[in-house]
Amino acid sequence: MASPFPTVDASRLRLHRPGWSVGETATAGGWLVTGNNGENAILARGASQEEAWHRAVEQARAVGMLGFTEGAGPVDPASSS
Repeated sequence: MASPFPTVDASRLRLHRPGWSVGETATAGGWLVTGNNGENAILARGASQEEAWHRAVEQARAVGMLGFTEGAGPVDPASSS
């Protein structure tokens, strides 16, 4: 069954492009993604690795620090397939 979330690579790229430094940790209870961009910090948890990364992207978007994709305008994880 396909994940309802974007791939980890897609989410990681969405965070790296605008300058986020991020990392992940697997725990007994799920996945944790942490990061910062010098001004803001994110801490996202998910039952799956994809969910945790997606939630990190959502947090970056919520503080207005997700950035843009070259030639495509704002990056919106909800529009990825």
